[in-house]
Amino acid sequence: KSLRSLPCPFAMASIARLRLLLALLALYLGGPSFVTSRSLRPGQREGTARYAEGDAAATADGNAGDSALLAPLKVASLGMGLLKPVFAAEAKLQALAYDEEEIRAKIAAEVKSAPVVVYTYSLSPFCTEATKLLDALGAEYKEIQLAPEWFLMLGENAAKRAELGVLYGRTSMPHIFIGGESIGGLMDGPGLVPLYESGELQEKLRAAGSLPAVNQDPLSSIIASLR
Repeated sequence: KSLRSLPCPFAMASIARLRLLLALLALYLGGPSFVTSRSLRPGQREGTARYAEGDAAATADGNAGDSALLAPLKVASLGMGLLKPVFAAEAKLQALAYDEEEIRAKIAAEVKSAPVVVYTYSLSPFCTEATKLLDALGAEYKEIQLAPEWFLMLGENAAKRAELGVLYGRTSMPHIFIGGESIGGLMDGPGLVPLYESGELQEKLRAAGSLPAVNQDPLSSIIASLR
């Protein structure tokens, strides 16, 4: 039978198994740390360099995209991408009845409440790696935990997940907003890691005010902190 023809609890259980298999694949093949960082450059934060210590497979030029540790998450992310329509339908079923306008208004306020906003599940390895990269960069961000995992969500948070799917086309977490703009998740949409690999992430974070401007003089920093 197709998932659509199964009763709701059985369909949700089947989706849970698919998600679990993808997560276990990433954990088994990727080891303790998936996202890696470039080698330390002049002016780069030491936290980013420490983040790179787990990247034994990184290339000499420090390109995180060449690391074998990222491959499992990319495979898992691709699998989840193929299941987006199923996840979107499941999210609506799980959320049950809710006021769409009210939930959309709350999401609109939340995504603009900080330079970077990250919707997460506390037990998700994808979410853990996303916040780890932001921490390593020294970025200011606000984390909004919807639940330990998707199948434990109820009420308003389940409705938020469903509406994030309607508005932005993704119900998977993390869902990351920079300057109020959705950049997707860890690996897709375009995703946190692809933006980091291309060198665009830090620029976006600075433009949003999540990172200090380059070569900002001390007086400007003091004035900015008083605003």
